[in-house]
Amino acid sequence: MNLLRMQPRIGVDALETIASGVDHAEGICLTPDGTLYVSGEAGQIDRVNGDGTVTEVATTGGWTLGLAADANGRIYACDPVRRAVLRWTPSTNEVKVVSTGNQDDPVSTPNWGAFGPDGSYSVSDSEPGSSGMAGYTSCAAEDLAGDGGYGRLSQWARGVTRWA
Repeated sequence: MNLLRMQPRIGVDALETIASGVDHAEGICLTPDGTLYVSGEAGQIDRVNGDGTVTEVATTGGWTLGLAADANGRIYACDPVRRAVLRWTPSTNEVKVVSTGNQDDPVSTPNWGAFGPDGSYSVSDSEPGSSGMAGYTSCAAEDLAGDGGYGRLSQWARGVTRWA
């Protein structure tokens, strides 16, 4: 048997721990101002402080997986327990459900989301929905508040989309 073997680009000896005390870290994101956030299995959104300590800043009440930050520094969290994508706004400390998919094909197990260069948001879903397909994309985030941010997510469609 011939297995493809690759050398790591960065050796394990070059890695360093920058924070500890995170509960089962799943997601990680960096906001435009340079703040680092990680997620935990009890729904936590934690801020990694410059001194290596971790501060819980919000919770979804479920289990946070992937995190993504928008251009305004708001954090979008995938929560498979709540079967939703939630948004935490640091300035108000509000945690709000922004999408559960659509009526015909709701989100099941949202894993990870990311913003594209045009501000649209895409999210993966590892459990097949009513269409029988795994893989979720959501695009066309709408600026409902008129503040240049994203108020709700729309245009859910099963399948896999690649950025053009």
